[in-house]
Amino acid sequence: MGNSIEIAKSPWTPIEQQTIVQTIVRTMTMNITKLSSTGRNSDSVEALAPISDFSRSLHLTELLKDKSLREAYAAAQADGQLPTNRARVLILGEPRAGKTSLLNRLMGREFDIREQPTEGIETRMCHVTNVDKQWNESEGAKADDIQQCASVVTALGEMSSAIKATTLGSDTSRKNDPTQTHTLPDLMKIGLQLFCLFVVVFGLCLLKYGYTAFVWCTFGALTLMHNYNFAYRLATYISLFCVLFDTKIRRDILIEAPSCQEREDGFENRTIWSTLQSMVLDAINSIMLGVANGFGCRTGVAVAFSASLHPEEIKATREAAAEGPVISWDMLVLSVISSAGILLGIGCYSFCTFNDRWHKYRTATCCGLLAWLLALSLKGDCRNRRYWFLFLNGIMMSIQETWGMIVGRRASHKYGVRASYVSKKIVGFIFGLYLSYILGWTMRIPNSSLPSVTLYLLSIMAHPLFDLHNTYKVWREKSTFPVKLIREQMKTVLQRQPVLKTKLSLWDFAGDTLYHCTHHVFMPDRALYVIVFNLHAAVSDEDGQLQKLLFWLHSVCAHACHPDAVIIIVGTHKASVSDVKKLRFTEELHRRITPHFCHRLVLNPLDDKPLFLVDNSQPVHEDFQQLRAQIFRRVESAEYAQERYPIKYLLFYRQIQNRRKLAETDCAAYVMTLDQISDLARDTCDVTNEDDLKSMLRFFGEAGELIHKDDDDILRQHVVLDPQFLVDVMKKLLRIPRGSKRSHRFAVDWKDYESSGIITEGLMQHIYSDMSHLVPLLTKLLQAYDLMCQVAFVLNPKYPQKSFLVPAMLPPYRGESVNFWKPQSKEEVFYFDFGSFNPSTVYYRLLTRCLTHAILDKFDSNSKPLIFADRCRFHIGTSFIFKLQLERRSSQQMLLSVTVLAFEQQNPVWNLLKFLLNVVKSITARDYPQLCFSFGPRCPYCVHEANLGRSIDDILKDTCENNIREEANIHVLKMAGNDQPFPTMSPAVMLCGQKRYELVLSGYKSLDADCGSCHLPQRVAFTTKTPITRLPPDLFHKVCLLLNDTHGIRNWKALAGELGKDVESVAVLDSQRITNPTECLLREWAMIDGHVTVSDLLEVLGRPLLQRMDVIQEIRAQMAQE
Repeated sequence: MGNSIEIAKSPWTPIEQQTIVQTIVRTMTMNITKLSSTGRNSDSVEALAPISDFSRSLHLTELLKDKSLREAYAAAQADGQLPTNRARVLILGEPRAGKTSLLNRLMGREFDIREQPTEGIETRMCHVTNVDKQWNESEGAKADDIQQCASVVTALGEMSSAIKATTLGSDTSRKNDPTQTHTLPDLMKIGLQLFCLFVVVFGLCLLKYGYTAFVWCTFGALTLMHNYNFAYRLATYISLFCVLFDTKIRRDILIEAPSCQEREDGFENRTIWSTLQSMVLDAINSIMLGVANGFGCRTGVAVAFSASLHPEEIKATREAAAEGPVISWDMLVLSVISSAGILLGIGCYSFCTFNDRWHKYRTATCCGLLAWLLALSLKGDCRNRRYWFLFLNGIMMSIQETWGMIVGRRASHKYGVRASYVSKKIVGFIFGLYLSYILGWTMRIPNSSLPSVTLYLLSIMAHPLFDLHNTYKVWREKSTFPVKLIREQMKTVLQRQPVLKTKLSLWDFAGDTLYHCTHHVFMPDRALYVIVFNLHAAVSDEDGQLQKLLFWLHSVCAHACHPDAVIIIVGTHKASVSDVKKLRFTEELHRRITPHFCHRLVLNPLDDKPLFLVDNSQPVHEDFQQLRAQIFRRVESAEYAQERYPIKYLLFYRQIQNRRKLAETDCAAYVMTLDQISDLARDTCDVTNEDDLKSMLRFFGEAGELIHKDDDDILRQHVVLDPQFLVDVMKKLLRIPRGSKRSHRFAVDWKDYESSGIITEGLMQHIYSDMSHLVPLLTKLLQAYDLMCQVAFVLNPKYPQKSFLVPAMLPPYRGESVNFWKPQSKEEVFYFDFGSFNPSTVYYRLLTRCLTHAILDKFDSNSKPLIFADRCRFHIGTSFIFKLQLERRSSQQMLLSVTVLAFEQQNPVWNLLKFLLNVVKSITARDYPQLCFSFGPRCPYCVHEANLGRSIDDILKDTCENNIREEANIHVLKMAGNDQPFPTMSPAVMLCGQKRYELVLSGYKSLDADCGSCHLPQRVAFTTKTPITRLPPDLFHKVCLLLNDTHGIRNWKALAGELGKDVESVAVLDSQRITNPTECLLREWAMIDGHVTVSDLLEVLGRPLLQRMDVIQEIRAQMAQE
């Protein structure tokens, strides 16, 4: 290659050489980073554009000999990086909503009315290249092949002709490498060589000795000046061009005499007409020959001419075989003139197509030159017209063949016209037979003698054998240098096609509530979520369906923290609902959901509503295409899908795939310890640093290829190589077979497990009989995920063997509330307020932690814990008894209450509450990273106002039964929360609007204040550094009212523009049913940016396009009062 890197012979030191290679790889990576998954990188295309011109070559043998290309490929394998181009698509929703059928339709499968419900989670892998094409399910996509990815890096690094010249300078050696663009001296040198060759060929009339002898002699001569692969291709092309031009010269000799006859004889007109006919035919043949050469059919054309005889070859063989070459001076003059025309034609074409594009002014100049030459030929003497004719024909033929060759190369490289090697050679052979017939050649028929037949076969097979020799060289090195892959990637870049397919990991979640506790283990913060519901059922029960959608939306938002983690809502059974009902439900969904989740929802471009309607039983139509397009575009444009990763990770992934195959016979291979993973990474991809190992595991974890939890002391020590294995393990644990399917030996165990949620170790061995040797490891993993926990003998006294509690299998409490917990005047009640998030799965995990940490050996048969799916009761020795209970106040408030009754005053309850708070915080930090909650007592002021006029019995009864029916929300004072630790000093100060409440924490260090007292209303102090979400409620409400004013132009819409909102978002907030758009804007701003202070709000309000000085003065006035 021009500007190639010759490390062994370079004047640089080894350190400088390493720096040079790293610089090239880094520069290549920077260019690759700009490349989108659709391959629309104009810089790459422009750098590779000369490949489709005659100044560069993509021939395999030339690429194979390119040392710098080899070095670039080796560097790409070691240090190359590519965009991730991977994403997870999670499909959630209620059971029987059509999730699996929707997934099948997206992947191009037919609708199956007998589709069985999904159990647990089903994972699939597919690769996508275009929104309109089928999503192909694949075990091993090309994105997982390191040779494929290294070839992409190398191909995109072919813009390195400029990069290397910039990095290394122009002094690096080059030797006739056609894969690089030739400079003007190179082209002049090759042009001079061609000029001499044409003069020799036509001056000595070498074609009369046969095409085979001529082409191989030309090959031998060119080998002295070029490498033999380039010499072979150039010799074949030149020989075919000479054959075509030889016909022109022979035809010119025939028309020379009559062209100078008197006009009255009529010869001149007939000569001109026949000349025009021959010129048109020659132009067509020249272009077709150029296309055949450029498309790769030259071998077939050469074989056809090798099997044919030149018109003068018979006479030369019989009459002048022994005389040797004789110089024909007339032919010498003609060849010089013709060669000059040929070189001028090539020069004109190169001049007009500078930088791989037509230049109209240059083209006009060349056309003017040709017109002037044509005028000179017509004005000259008829005896000189022959020379003008050949000169102009040389110009036109060279332009025609060059243009045809470039058309053929572009058809193959740039426009994606593909054909197999055999097909191209057969087409070339047929075209060669046609051309030989048109040019007056005849078929060669060998004698029956063995030497004649042998020579005939050798002359025909010489060209295919040479190609076979090159193919063998490519095949021999394909394992170390896949030149075919590199060439295909170069062609892909030229064709502006995606260089790598996007790999989607599709997760189909079961909708049954039984599996909800396992879902959160597999819900990442970087993914695209699809929530599916039955539209036919939704229009019958709008409120019920919207509540279910809110459950799924809040579940997703508890995990999704990345800005590009979005949600698509899909309604199925579209055909069974009338248009009026569809429109009404869409509007209601838009009104109730969009304001709260506008930063996550994907809007349908057809109506700007967050709903996509499909019918799985109907053929693929516009709705499906729109849905697929949105999924593909969102994944394609996601920032996490464009993050770069070292492609050497794929060596490690190949070992993971091998372990999965091994696990088909031994399930133990699905789980490896962190030390084993570390050794494997070091041996396969040279990852020795602990941070690099974590980064690699995080990359494959986010792609859905494995599971590793680095934020848990136990789980970080194990890596699950196939998420589906862990899903199947959990599914087997939660799925209870029908009575007829159970083994009679474990019938009692199954019955107790179904009724109490407690499973024995023997039953677990039976459930996992196909992997019984893994039961201790699986038990350890399930306990680490808080999906089960070991229980003491007191909870299962009938079985002496080890037992475990599975909270998801617990039955709900169906007795009287007073029998479970009788209210006491001394009890203290605190609440975990999760807002709209259903905390049942948090409760299950908290329950396992409590059982693990409880002092069960102090329990007797009368004080064992009572455990149910919605509430539980624990005794802590003889000091405390406490109750945990799930409470649903409304769809906007889900609570987990903690009721504590202390029997000994010297043992305060605060340590217990602090323990519970820390446990919940650790659970949410690991499994629900975006979940927000508050913890504290019920506001006494709000309780006093709500209970005015009610008896104490009614209040106690209401407290006992508050989980049975929905009622008005209660105000939980924030004593602590996910972002606030438990108070360390007494009293704990909490605020209700402008009222202050102080709670005495006995045993804690006291503040200088009147503990337990209630003060007069006072304002909440704040500064410019206070987050806007912590402004006094009355001030925040007043700011929203001022900005919600629709009469002026400097209202909330101007604020939305200053915050960077697009027209689509403003249109959503402009809905008449959204009463407080300013609050939506401010809370979304605070949520996305993380820490928005009062100072930030004042700066935005003071901008020229807003200038709300009244709002600024209101804020500053209240700040000054404090």
